[in-house]
Amino acid sequence: MSDIPPEVIAGILLRSPAKSLLRFRCVSKQWCALIDSPSFINMHVNQSIKTNTNNNLVFRDDYFDLFSSPLDSLSTTLGFNHLVGFQEFVGLGIEPIGSCNGLLCLCNTDEKLAILNPSTQKYVRLPFARIEFPDKAYVQNISYGFGYDRVNDDYKVVRIVQSYGYRDDEFESKVEIYSLKLNSWKRVRDYPYYLWWKVGFGVFASGVLHWVGSGKPSPRFSENVADLIAGFDVGTEEYRLVPQPNNLGKNFELRLGVLRGCLCLICNYKSSHSDIWVMKDYGVKESWTKLISVAQPRDFGSFESVTPLVYSKDGRQVLLEIAMKNLVWFDLKKKKFKNVRVRGVPKNLEAIICLGSLVRISGFGRSDGRKQRAVVDKKHKKKVSNKRSRYQHNWDLMYDTADSCANRTVRFLHLARQLIRSEAALKALTLGCSRLSSSLYSFIAIVWNNIRLCNLKFCIAVDGLEAVKQRSEYNEQLDIINQYENAKVTVQEDNLEEAKQGKKIMMQNSRAKIAPSEETTDHDS
Repeated sequence: MSDIPPEVIAGILLRSPAKSLLRFRCVSKQWCALIDSPSFINMHVNQSIKTNTNNNLVFRDDYFDLFSSPLDSLSTTLGFNHLVGFQEFVGLGIEPIGSCNGLLCLCNTDEKLAILNPSTQKYVRLPFARIEFPDKAYVQNISYGFGYDRVNDDYKVVRIVQSYGYRDDEFESKVEIYSLKLNSWKRVRDYPYYLWWKVGFGVFASGVLHWVGSGKPSPRFSENVADLIAGFDVGTEEYRLVPQPNNLGKNFELRLGVLRGCLCLICNYKSSHSDIWVMKDYGVKESWTKLISVAQPRDFGSFESVTPLVYSKDGRQVLLEIAMKNLVWFDLKKKKFKNVRVRGVPKNLEAIICLGSLVRISGFGRSDGRKQRAVVDKKHKKKVSNKRSRYQHNWDLMYDTADSCANRTVRFLHLARQLIRSEAALKALTLGCSRLSSSLYSFIAIVWNNIRLCNLKFCIAVDGLEAVKQRSEYNEQLDIINQYENAKVTVQEDNLEEAKQGKKIMMQNSRAKIAPSEETTDHDS
């Protein structure tokens, strides 16, 4: 190994996937220092972009789980890896905002944000900045964008908040930017256009975040039609209009995407067909080139939300996401589709391309790899870190256990066994693996309420009870708190007699055996 020139070793490592580089760090101190150096990490990112390699498909299913799958082949059947380590975001309805240089920006239903590197499994949570709408607002649009500031070597999150009142003059717009380097939000000049209510998230291309919008206000959903492409330069923090292709026609819906760093324009013509345009030279109107013009395929439903994701290595095919539930390879020459199936994942999924890289985010914000500091309630002067860790531990058990069970019934029963620490409950759940009785169904319903309460109590411990009461989604769960303990005890007593008979049934049913190590662990717990 010592006879190989260092430049040859560096060249080989630059062409290796990020997961392999993480293992190669253990070869020697020299390799570790090389792979961890900022210059090597930047060269690895540039090499991957140039050669269109190290692409990963990150997608979210109906259960708000995140998965990743390598895309270095044209396979129509993909495997996946479950992204773990940030269950507090997954459990609250996670949604990918965008990706850049191997970093993925995430948002949950509470408008809390995080930046994740799926390759290294490291992430930071962004400081929470509350969104305040005026009392007169009855329509609110919120959109995010994530991009890289090459000028300042910084990653930024842009948040646009717009609200409409009952009159046209009752309109407010606010734009804020988060800097990963500074770990802070700041207010910038307001967005000079009107977001379309179907706008989604900003699309990052050529150092600019893009949204579709309108030059005139129209808060009524049926009248709000996007007729322009507005860009925000994350380096200069200036707005610009992007020219559109000529002869687009009429009666179409406008959406944006990105392919190999180039801005894409998707025109959907009343679900009859779709055109996808690519701007090969950014900012030059004449550089728009029509990539695809295809009729709606019957097998994949509506073409309303078609999104181009990535080219194949040879550039002859492009991966499309159709209606947020189907993935297909489209042959640009033969004009044919090939359905892509992801093993073990439901059909309904939302996908995004994320580069495999070693870009670091440690040192910015508050890293969740470190020990949590005690959170102090300033009003009551109480430390809630112990509560936080206890309820977070329940969520960790929930996702770790669910991953190991393929069958949905068994998966849920194993999940409940981890959450309810009762000998009678354990026996009843074991009995349920072979046959489910009516009383056990009631017990499972109580367990499901316990899962929801874990999330609720976690939020109460962190944000305070009064703040949680103001959130409409928790109204039903707050009513459960007063009835939960008595109901749980009653159901467990009903199942105790059935659990005694369960031991005899388990001895007769060889398919319902419990491993000795698992039995001991559960009994001790």
